[in-house]
Amino acid sequence: LRVEATFGALAEGPPGYAHGGSVAAVLDEALGVAAWLAHRPAVAARLEVDFRHPVPLGATAWAEPTFDALDARKARVRAALVGAEGTVYAEATGVFVFLDAGRHAER
Repeated sequence: LRVEATFGALAEGPPGYAHGGSVAAVLDEALGVAAWLAHRPAVAARLEVDFRHPVPLGATAWAEPTFDALDARKARVRAALVGAEGTVYAEATGVFVFLDAGRHAER
């Protein structure tokens, strides 16, 4: 899985840079999708983001989630958001708990 994100004007936080919340949201989505694809629907139980460098508006960055651990109940996933020149903008780790399909069916 490779996630691509471009941060436009609507993601602005500090002048000229993406808001940390938008960066965190991209990483949350990348980690969560990886958990879903590896097993079944999951929700975040913990998300930790370390911001390394501000993301300039208009920049495109990529994240490639990897698993630290995967079992029947949860997944521990990590990813870095990296720019075209190799700049690591942020790193995230997360714990995603798998949903029991029978208990969480749509109503």
